Amino acid sequence: MTNIKKELTQELVKELFDYNELTGEIVRKIDVGRYKRGVVTGAIHKGYYYTQIDYKRYFNHRIIFLWHHGYLPDIIDHIDRCTTNNRIENLRPANKSQNNQNSGLQSNNTTGVRGLTFSKQKNKFRLSIKLNGKVKHLGFFDTIEEAKIVRDSAELKYFTHSPQQSI
Repeated sequence: MTNIKKELTQELVKELFDYNELTGEIVRKIDVGRYKRGVVTGAIHKGYYYTQIDYKRYFNHRIIFLWHHGYLPDIIDHIDRCTTNNRIENLRPANKSQNNQNSGLQSNNTTGVRGLTFSKQKNKFRLSIKLNGKVKHLGFFDTIEEAKIVRDSAELKYFTHSPQQSI
């Protein structure tokens, strides 16, 4: 293969790689410089595996999605939230809102429930949910448990990419 820059296509990734469906790994099919045939490819960057093609980095989950589906969506969501689990059944196209629906708790969350804060003024827990970039107030609650039930119900009603939708 020459050093001529090529557009990333399904044909190109199938020429360069095999996909291991059991592990979600990609394996090189041909020798390219120091990268040898038969070797699992990928290094970690910001929690995701990436591979270089023509001196450009591509996240492995994007290569795998393209390998299987023949197109690349703007965002690919890891259903189980594990960014190193690149099995094709764990990858799905998403928009920004859907990808955010499938995110975990923020590190500064003190209640253990997304969208739940404590209101000192009302001495109750205030629950909200974000839908298409807009915050929707879901109510005030005496206990975290009550709020969690309402939050879970709202996710089932409104979200298309929450972990509960994947069960």
